Amino acid sequence: LVEAGYKGLGFFTILPAGMVLFVIGLFLLWPLSKILDKKGEDGLSENRSNVKSPHQLAAQYRVTDNLYRLEIPRHSGVIDKKLAELDITKRYKVTITEIRTKSHSPLVRNTVTRLPEADTILTCDDVLYIIGEYENIRHFAEENGLEFLDKDINGERQKPKFAGKFRFEEIGMAEVVLLANSRLHNRIVRESGFRENYNVNILAIQRKDQYIIQDIK
Repeated sequence: LVEAGYKGLGFFTILPAGMVLFVIGLFLLWPLSKILDKKGEDGLSENRSNVKSPHQLAAQYRVTDNLYRLEIPRHSGVIDKKLAELDITKRYKVTITEIRTKSHSPLVRNTVTRLPEADTILTCDDVLYIIGEYENIRHFAEENGLEFLDKDINGERQKPKFAGKFRFEEIGMAEVVLLANSRLHNRIVRESGFRENYNVNILAIQRKDQYIIQDIK
């Protein structure tokens, strides 16, 4: 402007216009920031809603429908035996999901929760949480002198009440998707190495619209 013969622009010359633009920008940014924050919160809440809790997974896969508790009395033949020796899954088509062992001491009584492993040794008063068909579990209990902890109602075995007794958050439960390019594709469960490599058990499988909760091996 100076080279063209006009008066140059100073700081105070453009200050009024700059203040006007600044105020307009503030008024525009405030509602826009609210909209963007709301979209971000909606996206986060949607992601959270897609993450299922252990209780939701247990209900979806009907884990509790086939879950029973058996206690090992003093006369049982499974005492001091390893799970590998008993071969329970193959012989009875049931799965032990958890073992609770009572630890007795002069001062404190404590219950230790363990995940079943091949070299786990069963002891007297252990409580086994087992998934499977009732008839198979009853067969397993009768052959090995085990006792159901849950009461009979009208001739039918009552399912375990889990309030305060079986907390899925404590033992952990998750849902994973098997992709077509996975190394586990078209392999049987016993070859997956889930228990050996990751110390986890497969409780159920969803295949399309069907749920497989029995004879998973």
